[in-house]
Amino acid sequence: MKKPETYYINARIEMLQFVPRTAKKILDIGCGEGVFGSILKNELQAEVWGIEMDVVSGTKAGQVLDKVIISDVFSALPKITGETFDAIILNDVLEHIVQNEVLLTELKKYLNEDAVIVASIPNVRFLNNLINLIFRKTWDYEDSGILDRTHVRFFTKKSIIKMFERLGFNLDRIQGLNGYVDSSKFSLINILTLGLFADTRYLQFGIVVKTKK
Repeated sequence: MKKPETYYINARIEMLQFVPRTAKKILDIGCGEGVFGSILKNELQAEVWGIEMDVVSGTKAGQVLDKVIISDVFSALPKITGETFDAIILNDVLEHIVQNEVLLTELKKYLNEDAVIVASIPNVRFLNNLINLIFRKTWDYEDSGILDRTHVRFFTKKSIIKMFERLGFNLDRIQGLNGYVDSSKFSLINILTLGLFADTRYLQFGIVVKTKK
């Protein structure tokens, strides 16, 4: 499915805070055109590798990152067997993969000691999405966003935490991103519902996990 031209060039500046400043070798899975990875290279003076399935975007990423494999992630990983990283980035990736838990388990062998997986995952309980579902009775897929037509998995904050714990990861951090703009209206809703919808404020969650020792 053809994506909008801007789909692969999102800088994702808000995700920089989750990547350890000590990370010197990083793997960015679903790196797009390499915009986020190139920022990491400059900010951290790090060696950044990328995996990207889109040929045009992967080719562009190859011009700014240290090494890029143009392939789906399951075909790409065997090509870097023996390599390990201080951080593996999964920005808006897991929702596109049917076997996402298989992928997360496989990634453990590519992590250095004390390394992290950093991920951004859309929140299906985002308030706008709930309003469309409950009050407008719609579940319309779009070119991008929570109901991206290429999404095959959907997550809530609770299911994200349970998934990583089930797979043997320790959750270091989970933080809501891109919150609902009208904070006063949201705060009123949150008070009236005794916090039941606290997690619906956020479009995505940023996550940092480590493997359990």
